[in-house]
Amino acid sequence: MKFGEYYGHQFRALTLADLVSEAKWEVVRDDAMEQHSMPLGVDLKQFLKRWTAVHIMGLGHGVVAERDDWWNGMLLFGVNRNIWDGEKEATEQFRWVKKGVGPIGLKLLEVFETYAKILGCKRVFIGSLEWLDSDLQKIYIRKGYKAVEKRYMKEFSNGT
Repeated sequence: MKFGEYYGHQFRALTLADLVSEAKWEVVRDDAMEQHSMPLGVDLKQFLKRWTAVHIMGLGHGVVAERDDWWNGMLLFGVNRNIWDGEKEATEQFRWVKKGVGPIGLKLLEVFETYAKILGCKRVFIGSLEWLDSDLQKIYIRKGYKAVEKRYMKEFSNGT
C-alpha cells in the first residue's frame, strides 16, 4: 500500500518482504541507538522473527519513508481492541527518522493516522508527551492530540 511522495521520499506500508532485509534493519537499529543514546542490545534476528509473527497476525504494522531503495524513516505500530469500548486502536511502538533527510517526521505521523483509519481504528496513540520538548508537544496538540495518560515501566531481571 502506497501513501504518496513527500520531500523526495515514497511513503508506503511495511511488507513481509521488508522483514527479511536485515541490512536495512541494522541501519535503523544502529542509527536509533546513536540518536537516543539507548543501549537497546537488540538481537536483530529475534526482533525480526517476533515482528514477522505479529505482522502476520495483523497486529503489527508499519510505514516507511524510502528514497533510493533505503529507509530514512519508519513508524511501527500495534493494533488492538480497547477493553472498554471494543473499538480498534493503533499504538505507536517505534518511530525513527534519519538525521539530515528533511522534514519527514510529521509526514510519517500523518501516514500512520491514514493507515490506522484504513485498518478501521477509531483512535491512535503516540509516545508519551511527558518527555518531549515543548515545541513538539505544541505540534502534536495542534494536530489534535491530547495527553491522556502517563506510563511507568518496571523492568524485571532474571524473571524476578
